[in-house]
Amino acid sequence: MTYPHLIPAETPLEEITYCAIDLETTGTSFRHDGIVELAILRYKKGEKLITFSQLLNPETKISTYAQNIHGITEEMVKDAPTFQEIADTVYDLTEGCVFVGHSLTSLDLSFLNRELRKAGKLPRFNYTIDTYHLGRYFFRVKRKRGLRELAKAMGVRVEPGHRALPDAKMTLKIWIKALDWFTREGYKTLQDLMIKRLVDSGYTRRGLEVLRVVREHRFLRIVYESPVAGKTERVVEPLAVRGNRLDAYCHLREDFRSFYLQRIVSMQGL
Repeated sequence: MTYPHLIPAETPLEEITYCAIDLETTGTSFRHDGIVELAILRYKKGEKLITFSQLLNPETKISTYAQNIHGITEEMVKDAPTFQEIADTVYDLTEGCVFVGHSLTSLDLSFLNRELRKAGKLPRFNYTIDTYHLGRYFFRVKRKRGLRELAKAMGVRVEPGHRALPDAKMTLKIWIKALDWFTREGYKTLQDLMIKRLVDSGYTRRGLEVLRVVREHRFLRIVYESPVAGKTERVVEPLAVRGNRLDAYCHLREDFRSFYLQRIVSMQGL
């Protein structure tokens, strides 16, 4: 199967819907941590912006480290809905769009797709635009490439606080400015951005190879060489490619697992 939410590469840029996504979490563990806040801004040129922002009950403790970053306490989310309660809304908002985020592929997509899978939804393997890489390769932001540093460099107002909605707003404003520039420079379609590695720029070469297979198949049969268990054959449901890892649901272990890409000896789509 091919995931239905991949838009055609020949789509004109002015006809593309972009979804700026940001989330805050209880920590950084793909297996154990949860989402405490999610923001999605759905934008298409000439259409009204759709804004979604929601605190979420992660049903697990918020680490001190995470709380010090975003300031969200367990008291603030104890009566908030769980992700499963808003899963339908999130799924509808992320249909047929290109994802935009800052360091989006480093963690956010893994958490988002894990929660979608737990809610009985297909994961989203949309094309991605990572503003982190825009800063490095196209706007000469050399020393610091944090979201706020990039916003300042591009003349975008820096929103106060480190929360999902302010960060998603800044990310979208950065991309709208960048998109205007690319359009003036003669970029016309999504394919034009792909050629310049502006799309899916957050992935390593090996990660892109795995992602191409993942986008065609809901399940993979992999042979994985673990330093502890040796070679094992597993059927997994891919959820995200993150750096040098494949985050997935493992049917052998009946749990969420991360697999180092270099230890995947072989894979076959099912």
